[in-house]
Amino acid sequence: MATISIQRHALIFSPNIFQSRLNLYVLYYAPLAICVTYPFIFYFIIILIAPCDGTQWDFTSNMCGYANCYLLYDKFLGMFDWAANNGSP
Repeated sequence: MATISIQRHALIFSPNIFQSRLNLYVLYYAPLAICVTYPFIFYFIIILIAPCDGTQWDFTSNMCGYANCYLLYDKFLGMFDWAANNGSP
């Protein structure tokens, strides 16, 4: 939402900024592409590819796997996830 509102502001108050093809790609298409692809890439790497010891999968418990292992065991990634993906937008 923030990216779209900034782009709309730029379109309304300075429409000449998107006249150049380079400015159009850098200021209009690139931020939208980053906002769409970043969450998929980030969570794919952190949840599926990051090493996990498997202790959070206790199949005898009622709440098996209630949180991802990076939230439980890696405090830096948990804090970065909250600050960059949930807290700042």
